[in-house]
Amino acid sequence: MDIVKTVNTPYNNAVAILNRTNELLNENNILDSTGSEIAQLEQNVANPAWLFALACGQLHTSWQEKIAKAYAALDPQNCEDDQILVLASLAGIKRGDGTPSHITALIINTGTEQIQIPIGTSFTETYSNQTWVMNKTLILNAGAQQYVTLYSTTNGEFYVPSGINFNYDGDLSIICASTSVSSGGSEIETIASLRNRVSQGEDTSNFIFQAKTAIESLSGIEACTIWFNTSSTDNLVIGQTSPSKVDVVITNTANTAVIVPAGSVFTDSAENKEWILQNSLTIVGNGNKNVTLFSVLGQAISINSGTTFTYTGTPSLSITCTAIADSVIGTITIPPRNAYLSIKGYDYSGKISETYFSYMNVPATVGSQQEKYLLGQQEMIVKFDYAQEVTVKIYVTMRSSDMAVGAEGAVKNAIMAHSGTLGGGENVTSQLVSEWVQNLGYGTIIDCSVGTPTGIMSNISPTEYCVFNNDNIIVTSI
Repeated sequence: MDIVKTVNTPYNNAVAILNRTNELLNENNILDSTGSEIAQLEQNVANPAWLFALACGQLHTSWQEKIAKAYAALDPQNCEDDQILVLASLAGIKRGDGTPSHITALIINTGTEQIQIPIGTSFTETYSNQTWVMNKTLILNAGAQQYVTLYSTTNGEFYVPSGINFNYDGDLSIICASTSVSSGGSEIETIASLRNRVSQGEDTSNFIFQAKTAIESLSGIEACTIWFNTSSTDNLVIGQTSPSKVDVVITNTANTAVIVPAGSVFTDSAENKEWILQNSLTIVGNGNKNVTLFSVLGQAISINSGTTFTYTGTPSLSITCTAIADSVIGTITIPPRNAYLSIKGYDYSGKISETYFSYMNVPATVGSQQEKYLLGQQEMIVKFDYAQEVTVKIYVTMRSSDMAVGAEGAVKNAIMAHSGTLGGGENVTSQLVSEWVQNLGYGTIIDCSVGTPTGIMSNISPTEYCVFNNDNIIVTSI
């Protein structure tokens, strides 16, 4: 039997009932009160049979409406708005949560001492009446300044022009102003847009890519890299074979200068592991310096910013040592049928776990950070790491005979345009640099190197991402 999808009005259904009743009276030769004519019912409010037909017509219409909705429940173009959310879920398509706006701003330390501006520091402005946050920790010397990217804490496209002052209510001596027009940002996806995506049969085969894209739309997250171990028996090791490292500040508590020799060993208070200073360090009386320590024997050690270290060298020195950032692990081991996430930026939404499990059905149990949410009565946990920026040195050699005026600046600008654009664990290679600068039109590029004048690629761990600065881009000619 064909499903009838038409919905008639109660009146039309009542007429149909009355007509069918008259047909049955005629077929069964039912006579009226005179006994000489076939009985026939009329559309008259004084006729109880007609009123009964109207009541039945109303019921019939409600049944038709329910049947039509049930039939349309699997039709993304015609189903109810709440049903399209169900169809999207069945198809593995997530409704867009919206994305934050972002803006470039300049922060200046107006004080007389070095300061650390922690990740998540918030600023407000009166142009669009939004709160904006930093997605990384910033260390500024007295009087120093640095450009940062701020993200709106609310998803949406908010317009703020360049030159707007951002208010800071904390205890640090800083000022902040926008140096660009805000960009990006979107509201939560409309039902109409979601309906179109479901109707078009959006490809759901690459769930890793979809999870990555959805996580990158969360407030404060610039990029997400996901590795998945497809093996059901073997671990997957990713990253370069290199020791863990951590940025620290070493402070001289004596009034006279001290020399901390290369090879000095420090023991952290969190894991009781040893770390080594690779180069000697001279610190003036009551001064301090920021340096990098490396784990002994290439161990993978995870410690947090603020961890203290004990110096056990000889001779004894009046120094203290404290981590100013989380440690960076050289290699990551992913268990069988597990995923690992490296996040560039900072998640202000707290929705990494919820977003991840909207697309993925495998655990993510590796990382120093974690988020969780309740799915029914089940607690869903995702572990991950925040990737830290590492400055990579670039060498470009040009032919002197046809090197045009302005070539050095053009090369540096071309490379700087890609600073921070690679994801966590993505190496910048000499071939990649060559592609960025090869067709600038300022002369012949002879060679491009990374890290060292003869380097092929950067040694980036899964918890790091590459950035560049002008001072570390060396352009020479021969």
